[in-house]
Amino acid sequence: TTKVDVLRTKSADRRYIELGELCIRVNRSTQDTAVLRLTDKAREIGADGIVLIGERSSGSVAVPIGQMAVAVPLRDMCAVAIRYVE
Repeated sequence: TTKVDVLRTKSADRRYIELGELCIRVNRSTQDTAVLRLTDKAREIGADGIVLIGERSSGSVAVPIGQMAVAVPLRDMCAVAIRYVE
């Protein structure tokens, strides 16, 4: 598959099967490219499109800074990979 459709809601005009959920870790520097990275992952598994689910919290991690620690939230961008059926 070369072109991967990006859907914000489930498609009502085309039938498809769900291949599985794709998630990638995002942060401030990767947030703008998150959808592109999801479409690349979908293309690798032969999907025709993705239905965006949105961001999901994965908890947080403590990062030590000097004598203290700062909690850094972990977030994932998720989508469902789909393949169209005739």
